[in-house]
Amino acid sequence: MAGHSAGAGFRPGRITIHHVRRFGEPKNDRRTVPLPSSLHSIQENARTSVEALGREGFQAYHQVDFEAAIVSYNEQYQAL
Repeated sequence: MAGHSAGAGFRPGRITIHHVRRFGEPKNDRRTVPLPSSLHSIQENARTSVEALGREGFQAYHQVDFEAAIVSYNEQYQAL
């Protein structure tokens, strides 16, 4: 995922999986993106994490597109 992930709140280390849900649907492992834990959890980053900003705010702030990333990851998985 492109963007300025090395910006505010980014600390290299543990990677977590963020489930990207649509309209309250259940978690689906085919709709995930990897995020550094410091950009996933509001407990680790109350300013710029996806839990703090929400999906749209996070994507705008970090200049990423979750839907495009999901398509790319699923295409890579299908090619295995």
